[in-house]
Amino acid sequence: MKFARLLTVTSALALALAACATGPEYVPQPLAVSAAGPFIEASPSALVSDARPDDHWWRLYDDPVLDGLVRDALAANTDVRVAVAHLAKARALLREERGAREPQVGLGGSAQYGRPATASAAGGNPAAVQVAGQASVAYEADLFGRIGRRIEAARGDSEAALADADAVRVVVVSDTVQAYVDAAS
Repeated sequence: MKFARLLTVTSALALALAACATGPEYVPQPLAVSAAGPFIEASPSALVSDARPDDHWWRLYDDPVLDGLVRDALAANTDVRVAVAHLAKARALLREERGAREPQVGLGGSAQYGRPATASAAGGNPAAVQVAGQASVAYEADLFGRIGRRIEAARGDSEAALADADAVRVVVVSDTVQAYVDAAS
C-alpha cells in the first residue's frame, strides 16, 4: 500500500513538473559567410540604389491624378482592409497576453429584499434586506516563463501582421501605378 501511494505521489509530481517545462531561449541560426556578403552583380549600376524608398514614392511622378488613384485604391481595396483587420487582431492578442502578467481582480455583490417565508400575513415579521459582497485577487507568478513565451509569440505575430499589411499596401500601390503608366503610355 505504501509503495502504491509513493508511486502515485511521485508520478503526480513528475507530471506537474513536466507541465511547467519550457524550451530554451530562441537563438537564430548564424548566416553562412556567403549569404552575409554583399550581392555580386556583373557590373555596378547607377539605376539601383540601396536607399529605402520614400513612403509615397509614386509622388516622384508629380501627377495629381495618380495621387488620387493611389489614394482611392488604398481606401477601396478589400485586401488592405483585411490586412489591417488582421493587424488589429494581432495587436489585441498581444495586449491580452501582456495583461496576463497583471493581477486579476474580481468584485461581486448581490442584494435581496423580501419577507421571510415564516412571516405571517398579518405583518408579524417586517421585510428584510440581505446584502452580500465578495472580492477576489489572483496573480500567476511566471516561474517557468510560460507567460513570457506567449508574449514573445504574440509580439512576433503582431510584427508579421504588420509586415503583411505593408506588403499588401506595396502591391496595391505598385499595381495601381503600373496600370496608370500602361494606360498613359
